[in-house]
Amino acid sequence: MERKIIAHGIDISAHQGRVNWKKVANWRGNYGEKVDFALLRAGYGRGNQSIAEPYIHQHIEEAAAEGIGIGIGLYWFCYATNAEEAKQEARELIAIANQHKGKITFPLVYDLEYDSDDYAVKQGRPLNRRIRTDMIKAFCEECERAGYFSMFYTNEDYLQTKLYEDELIGRYDLWQAAPFARGSLHNLNIANDGTVNAYVRSNANIWQYYWWGEIPGINGVADLNLAFRDYPKIISEVGLNYLKPNVPVIEPEPVYKLVLKTKDRAEAERILSILKEANLIKA
Repeated sequence: MERKIIAHGIDISAHQGRVNWKKVANWRGNYGEKVDFALLRAGYGRGNQSIAEPYIHQHIEEAAAEGIGIGIGLYWFCYATNAEEAKQEARELIAIANQHKGKITFPLVYDLEYDSDDYAVKQGRPLNRRIRTDMIKAFCEECERAGYFSMFYTNEDYLQTKLYEDELIGRYDLWQAAPFARGSLHNLNIANDGTVNAYVRSNANIWQYYWWGEIPGINGVADLNLAFRDYPKIISEVGLNYLKPNVPVIEPEPVYKLVLKTKDRAEAERILSILKEANLIKA
């Protein structure tokens, strides 16, 4: 279906190592796209078993310094096995985001997929639809309580077969994984008017459309994404993510002092009456 593109972006993790954000900021793609936002994996796991990304703080600060700060979001990979553990994972992510207040202009995201299920099985605590759905709710609600805009990431099959979709879509924004096969990016139709015509949900807010993007400044390949909402604007308008609302400045009306130099009080009152009727003075 056809969707209006608001911004182009990438998502990266420790697999790419350190990033040269200056080169990333200067990159232009085949369709004239640039990196308008970066979704950074902040870590994975829960509690004492959580592992933060080795370069997450450098990524945030350096990306912001190169102007990609118009769109920096963070995501956490799920290894929880119940809602309480999902809350703890949210707290781990929030703790990282809180160190960069004012620079996180995209959502905090919960990444739930098949590897999450495999981990739970190995722990002897397999997941089901109810548990998975409640984990996403618990994670997102914890982020919201901390003052952040939240969303979740998964693919189409996982959404339809592993989750209670109707409880999530509409309540939380969706980052959809539905990438093209490697080498077929040329089939993607990005029009000159900034629209894309491809397989993507009408209710997907970000679409991860390609896993093998080659961008100078990034080691190996990076996932490419399209955003269909203006997150920096939306988030700042409601005052989330510790961003200041974009409230227009209203200039005060100029104030003038009127002095009537006359000894005739009746004449002065007559002049004031005329000025008031003409709305030229307020008092």
